[in-house]
Amino acid sequence: MGFFSQISKLGSLLAKPLEALADYVSEPLRDWEHDRAEASKAASHAHSKDLEHSRIKAESDARIREKESEANLVTTTKRLEREIEEWVKDQEIARFERVTEAVMRYRQQFVDMNNNAIRAIGEMQIELRRRAHDLVEEKTRRYLTLQSEAISEAMTDLARIEEKFGDNPVAKQMLEKAVEHKLTMIIDGAGNLIHELTVDLKQLSESITRLADRGEEFVSVHLQQFHTRQLGTIDQLPNNPTKLIGKP
Repeated sequence: MGFFSQISKLGSLLAKPLEALADYVSEPLRDWEHDRAEASKAASHAHSKDLEHSRIKAESDARIREKESEANLVTTTKRLEREIEEWVKDQEIARFERVTEAVMRYRQQFVDMNNNAIRAIGEMQIELRRRAHDLVEEKTRRYLTLQSEAISEAMTDLARIEEKFGDNPVAKQMLEKAVEHKLTMIIDGAGNLIHELTVDLKQLSESITRLADRGEEFVSVHLQQFHTRQLGTIDQLPNNPTKLIGKP
């Protein structure tokens, strides 16, 4: 796989754990809606004894589905771990040492997050689960929009470096270090989001209002680091690389 394809794949690798968590959090809500519909149908034409039987069966089915959902999250997590391990083995990616280190940190972060999520979600009542779903979905959606923009900008920068400084390996290497820093910030930003979601799920039952405020703070503070105005762009670099490093 080409270098630019690998960089493009980074966005997917960072997004998949977040999407898997959002899907896991939403699963109990789908179960609840299904169970409520079934109970409503049963109540319309059943005796009290039959209603009790239906209730017990629904609870049993819900527990089974929740265990299946947990197993699916664990399986997905292991698959994503393998995908990341394969990604960092790529020779072009391996030369960006800080990027590979950041990705491996991220891998451990989302493994820990999913383990914590299974415990936290399992202890929530349905209304708290609904709020957990809304929190995860909203934060993930807003983050991924900014992540996509940041990765696109990094790829554009790399293309311009190759175009302008392809015949000057010293300048090229130096400028690629700036893009490497940008990519590392993107990965660390995903790790920041995972940390925030882990804390949110743990504290959801304590303060819904506080979590909503913290969600706004996360978006306004942590994600602003991705804007290229903080790092500068390749457009701001001189056309003559010797102004930066001298003649190679």
